Amino acid sequence: MPSQPQPDDAARVAALAEQFKRTGEVRCRCQDAEERERLRAEARRAARQLGRPVRTYATDSVVLAVLTDWPANALESRLTESRARNAMDRAFRNEP
Repeated sequence: MPSQPQPDDAARVAALAEQFKRTGEVRCRCQDAEERERLRAEARRAARQLGRPVRTYATDSVVLAVLTDWPANALESRLTESRARNAMDRAFRNEP
C-alpha cells in the first residue's frame, strides 16, 4: 500500500511539472524498485497537475516520463525545434 505523500514529495512533483513544461519529458536515475515506482508515481502526479496525458517507462536504473500530447501548442513546437537546432549546432561545432 502506498504511503501518504510527504512535503518533500510535493516539491519533487512541482519540479517534475516544471521540467514537463520545458521539455515535455522527464528522465530520472533510480537506485532500486521502490525509488523507480515512486518516481513513476510522482511523474504521473505532476502530469495530472498540468492536465496532461503521460506515459512512463522504466528500466532497472532509469525512469522516463513523456507527455503524450507534446507539443500541444505553438510554444511547445518552437521549444522542440529550438532544442533540435541547438543539438545540431553543438554536434557540428565539435566536428574535427
